[in-house]
Amino acid sequence: MDRTKTVTLTVGALALGAVAYAVYFDYKRRNDASFRRKLRKEKKRVDKAVAEHKASQPAPGTVSVDKATLKEALQMLRQETDKPTNPQEMEKYFMKAIGQGEALAAQGPEYYLEAALSFYRGLNVYPTPVELINIYQKTVPEPVFNIVMDLINLDVEFINQDFYTHFPPKSSNVSIEEKTAASTHSKRRLITASKPIRKGDVIFTEFPIVTSLDADIRTTGIYCSQCLRKIPPGFKKVEQQYVLPSVFCSQTCATTYEPSTKILFGDLLATQPVPIPTESHVTAQKNFVNFLETVDAKEGEGKSNRTLLSAKYLARQLDEQISTYMAAMGQPLPKKSVEDYTRSEGQGVMDHLEKMRYYNRDPVPGEQESFVSIIKTFGFGENSEVSSELTGFSTILGKMAYNAIGVYFDQGRMDKPAPTGRPEQLERTRIPVGTALQVGSAVYSVSSYFTHSCSPNAKMTFPKNTAQIHIVALEDIEQGDEITVAYVDIEQHSNESATECRQRRRAELARGWKLACACPRCVEEAGDKETIPKDESISEVGTSPVQAALQAVLSGAVPPPTIPGLP
Repeated sequence: MDRTKTVTLTVGALALGAVAYAVYFDYKRRNDASFRRKLRKEKKRVDKAVAEHKASQPAPGTVSVDKATLKEALQMLRQETDKPTNPQEMEKYFMKAIGQGEALAAQGPEYYLEAALSFYRGLNVYPTPVELINIYQKTVPEPVFNIVMDLINLDVEFINQDFYTHFPPKSSNVSIEEKTAASTHSKRRLITASKPIRKGDVIFTEFPIVTSLDADIRTTGIYCSQCLRKIPPGFKKVEQQYVLPSVFCSQTCATTYEPSTKILFGDLLATQPVPIPTESHVTAQKNFVNFLETVDAKEGEGKSNRTLLSAKYLARQLDEQISTYMAAMGQPLPKKSVEDYTRSEGQGVMDHLEKMRYYNRDPVPGEQESFVSIIKTFGFGENSEVSSELTGFSTILGKMAYNAIGVYFDQGRMDKPAPTGRPEQLERTRIPVGTALQVGSAVYSVSSYFTHSCSPNAKMTFPKNTAQIHIVALEDIEQGDEITVAYVDIEQHSNESATECRQRRRAELARGWKLACACPRCVEEAGDKETIPKDESISEVGTSPVQAALQAVLSGAVPPPTIPGLP
């Protein structure tokens, strides 16, 4: 993997620990003249040091450090205990690291590794890593810069390895491993049993990261906007009157849903009283809701679900980033719901989004424009210059559509209007009874790793009539075995032959996931015909549109958001 690509993929990981500092740093840079002078002074010192020692540097690329030494140095850096915990400390830490890196680089090649480690310490607390890497490339001696880039590559390896060491939690009874999937004969990260499981056992349960009711019932007030359960007549509901009205079956559901609701359709901060939004923000919100209400009829059922899931996911990310900033500033945090998605300590929604499989979905007319308009209501100001060509837009659509699971109760709902679009236009979800019987869609952190099989050893169920998913074993599963589920209805109906059943489910898999299944059942039913497996999904990290927008704000391209009650 080339360095440029690595830098792009690493932005999210490096920035997560610096989000709290980002807004503070930007505020200081814009409003504190002495702070700006200090930055300019430091840059001049670096430029001077580089100019003075350039002649004495060895030829580019002649200084290198072996991987074992880099690993040892990076492990030492990761174990340091003097890391800053608030914005003021981060500022001092950053300035000290840059100064030490400059001084060490000036002493010659024998100090280049120590210099690179100092510059890397500064990078870890800088709010916009790509911007700082560009500065390093222009001002830091090339051999030192190359070592910094090697450290980034190595840190990416550590981060990826460490992520699956702690996720999923041991209580889930499963692990995520890179193995060859039985249905596609290709390597990918998939779910395996971490202990023997017996037929009928509930392997694990989990709550969703985000949910979306189907368009025809989204605003009827009959179903909970968070857990998707049908609210009994006369039941006391919790209502939120925003641009997109929402109702909840409990205060717990309202608390879970609240951050994304207020960010998308009300105030920026879930902890603040809802103010009267500006006229342009209300217009943007109404345009977004209008798109959600009309797109399914125009472009095919399910399009509004993928758009709303994407927007809610990014709103959850922004809420987590704001909470991190508030904690660093000593501000009280809103109470979080206990019925929230599965994660290990220190992980956030962006960690999970980056690792989801997907294939790009092309936006339909109006989808990207309405999406950009709602991002602008995230607090980037009425005159925000957030690009309409946001990086990663098709990627996040693809990730939501590819990983969405259809939520259904009992045998599924029977009152859903028949789809009017062509089969290839419809968005499909992973649901063993068929998308036509779902009440809505949901995305989960663990269950998104399940692979498909037409003869699965587990089933996705919703016995509580809510979006809390229960994974139940259909047969005995031994430790280390791949756990599979059905993405589509795999039952042979009374009016179809075995051949017709195979054709139907394979057509669904191809349309929904670009998947040609080669599971044992498909191979057996094919007889003498060759079954060629195919899986066009990919697992590369995609850049979040809101991350790109935040990057634009912090680099000074657009005004920063105004956060009530904070400096």
